[in-house]
Amino acid sequence: MASVDMVRLKLSFAGDQGGIWLSDHAQAFQCDDLQQWSSRVRPGGWHELWRFGYGESAVALGLGWMDASCKVDMAKGFIEFNPNKVAQDSRFWQLMEKVQSINSRADLLRYDLAYDVPRSRKSCRLSKDRRMYSSVISGGITEYLGQRNAPGFVKVYDKAAELGIEGLDLTRIELTCSGEWSVEDVKEHWPIVHGWRSDGNTRDWVETLGLALAELAEDGHDVEQLVARLGKRSRPKIREWMNASCVELPEDAAASAIGEASGWRNVLASDSRKAV
Repeated sequence: MASVDMVRLKLSFAGDQGGIWLSDHAQAFQCDDLQQWSSRVRPGGWHELWRFGYGESAVALGLGWMDASCKVDMAKGFIEFNPNKVAQDSRFWQLMEKVQSINSRADLLRYDLAYDVPRSRKSCRLSKDRRMYSSVISGGITEYLGQRNAPGFVKVYDKAAELGIEGLDLTRIELTCSGEWSVEDVKEHWPIVHGWRSDGNTRDWVETLGLALAELAEDGHDVEQLVARLGKRSRPKIREWMNASCVELPEDAAASAIGEASGWRNVLASDSRKAV
């Protein structure tokens, strides 16, 4: 099943006093570590940014949107967090209750949908397009596609390496989704990730060559002559890599993630929690 790794909500307070109250009382909220930044007045930015640390994760709170005229609107804010890492902390819920008590409207801006594939990272290949692409090799291979913090951004990485579990074949695909997307929209933006099942006997150089030829073919190059130069044993393995099937996101997994992300909007938009 899919899960939600990061949620960003737009906050609308009933007048400037809501944001001012949060700014005045933020230092009293319990957390492991508190950081605060005040930005210069500039259009399209936040006047105040707060970071509440909870264990290995944190919650970001932005207050005071600065419009084109450089006016600071303390009636606007945002909150961003990873529910998988903070939802078990009672202090996080205390913060949410404070925000909910003065918030009049919450909108789901975006969230990260995470889907785990039971295959090793080296057996998965992310297809590139015209968007910005980058990769990092550190504790496994991590690939990025698209604009960070924007709907459509893709991250593919070695989840087993992150968990520190040797011998586990687990790759995570993350897609940043707009809060307005339907199930059909999520599936339309789902990245093309080819997954190849290794039999454990294939040499690394064969897998690497298969990856290289698959990417060349995807870019429009004729690679058949190169494949024909391979031996009879290597050729079928290379073709398996080149023709590997794509990882599909089940419709119910997409629907589940949308429901989970939307639920966080409801927490701050309704009176389901007692105002304090």
